[in-house]
Amino acid sequence: MSSKRERIWLVITTICIVAFGLMGISGLSQCRLHKGAVAEPPMVPLPAGQAIIYSVHENFPLEYGPGSYSRLIIADPDGKAAQVVLRGKGVISRISPSPMGKYIAFTFKGVGGSSPEEGYNPPGPVWLMSLEDGKIINISGSDARAQLVSKPPAFSQDGKLFAFGSEDGSINRTIRLFIYDIEKGELTTPSSLSQMTLEDNAPHFLLGESEIACNVKKFEGPNFGDFKRQMIAYDYGADTYRVITEFDKEDRVGVPLPGPDGKYIYYNYGKSGINHLGVRRVPVEGGKPEAVFEEKYVLYFADFIPDENKALMSYHIQEFNRRYVCVGDLETGRTKLITGDDEDISIFSEAASETGLKYVSPDGKMILTYFHDLQYDFRDIMVMDTEGGNRVNVSNTALFNEDIATWIVVPEGIEIPAGGYEVE
Repeated sequence: MSSKRERIWLVITTICIVAFGLMGISGLSQCRLHKGAVAEPPMVPLPAGQAIIYSVHENFPLEYGPGSYSRLIIADPDGKAAQVVLRGKGVISRISPSPMGKYIAFTFKGVGGSSPEEGYNPPGPVWLMSLEDGKIINISGSDARAQLVSKPPAFSQDGKLFAFGSEDGSINRTIRLFIYDIEKGELTTPSSLSQMTLEDNAPHFLLGESEIACNVKKFEGPNFGDFKRQMIAYDYGADTYRVITEFDKEDRVGVPLPGPDGKYIYYNYGKSGINHLGVRRVPVEGGKPEAVFEEKYVLYFADFIPDENKALMSYHIQEFNRRYVCVGDLETGRTKLITGDDEDISIFSEAASETGLKYVSPDGKMILTYFHDLQYDFRDIMVMDTEGGNRVNVSNTALFNEDIATWIVVPEGIEIPAGGYEVE
């Protein structure tokens, strides 16, 4: 009897062990399946209309040097909302949106480069992201000479092309002009400019023309020092160029920007070794330059306020380490500071001078500035009206120094993944 009971008990025990074992295997496989499944992030809408786009960098140490994790953020100018649209392990910088906001061009340098907060924002290849579907393309990948880009690209008015300068890595450190056709997917460099190197400031498309304004050095002899400095207009359809004006070798010349009426090209001008920088202009068709704004110290020319026929500038008194926001009348040459002595507000971050980016809002009513938060010793982005009032701290972070920022017009119906897209 006891033997029969033992056999029955053994059978029951065996069944239980097998049953629990099967349940365990099933549960484990379900856990593994659940662990391996990656849920798609929800899509979130971007508010349509004018906004601020900027990048921030979070630094961290690596065995072989400093690293950086970057985010590209779009924020409402009223400071009420901000969303990450792009992120990546490395330095995302030199951003430039297309005129209607459909595309965003930027440079991206992978993990391991020096961080921007250490005073060096490494040049890198140009990438292009479609804001409509998140498609990201390495534009510089098709040409080894287009990998070292230090200024943001400039878009044509119709948003179909963009141009940028890149150091080609040669012993002479030649900076070549590159043009990318978005519809054709083609990256080209002009053959007619083969005897030139671009200056280290951004090229810019002229208004209503098939031309790009560039400052160049044209080599004219066997020695590297045998050159002329010129501002040229390159016709990208005909692959020809014309000279707008020439400069002396000791001149300091800034990015050429076409004025709002299309008649003049405006640029910063000064002499090397002299702590002074003014603003000049030259007719688009070429001719003799003339002074527009002259002050005792340094005026960094930034953008135009078209409806008011004014220029937006950053005024620096370097001897006292003071920075102000300044506007100037394009007709009279009179200037006016719109920020005061008890503030530290500028148009540019350390990485953003000589870029040709938009600092005046598309509707012409607001300007973008950089505000040094003295309490936390960090740089934030502040939006204000063209008289310096109605100020809003758009980024308001005590952890990051905002990098290059500009205005963007976000199209209707744009949705992005929560947390943004990722570039690798």
